[in-house]
Amino acid sequence: RSFFYLPDMLLNRNALPLGQRQDGQPVHDVVLPPWANSATDFIAKHRAALESDLVSEHLNEWIDLIFGYKQKGKAAEEALNVFFHLTYEGNVNLAALTDRAELRRLKAQINNFGQTPPQLMLHAHPQRKPRSPSPGLAPLGVCAQLLGVMLKPLAQLRVDGLPIALLPLEDSVLVFDAQRRL
Repeated sequence: RSFFYLPDMLLNRNALPLGQRQDGQPVHDVVLPPWANSATDFIAKHRAALESDLVSEHLNEWIDLIFGYKQKGKAAEEALNVFFHLTYEGNVNLAALTDRAELRRLKAQINNFGQTPPQLMLHAHPQRKPRSPSPGLAPLGVCAQLLGVMLKPLAQLRVDGLPIALLPLEDSVLVFDAQRRL
């Protein structure tokens, strides 16, 4: 969840010893893609993309693949969404295994390749309804007046239908919603 609003999670501000890469270089801050100017910029653009109309219009397709009817069976095969049989819930009863080597092997396979989440829906998930047009983001002018400065927003988004603005400060980001709350 912090991946959507907390740029600090991408930075090793305390210089913790996080190990070394295969080339011997120490692991430090997350290496950002070239289109991101900073961790704050990355988070703002990432969140803007995830909150975009394009993602909202296709979110139901992702839900169908991960938790829905395209997770198993013929629909999964047609969507090229089939995984190794051990990854599916209920395909192996680890408690019933008596062979310790077999149990270790299966646990190692599950730990290394993961498990498919439980299938929650057997029918297509409905597409999200389109958002209604917004008259704009009111908090920006108010924020600038409160802070006594002119700030250019990093992003203007909607969260749970409310317009919000991300405003940059020197070492943090202020998030204001339509009710002008921090």
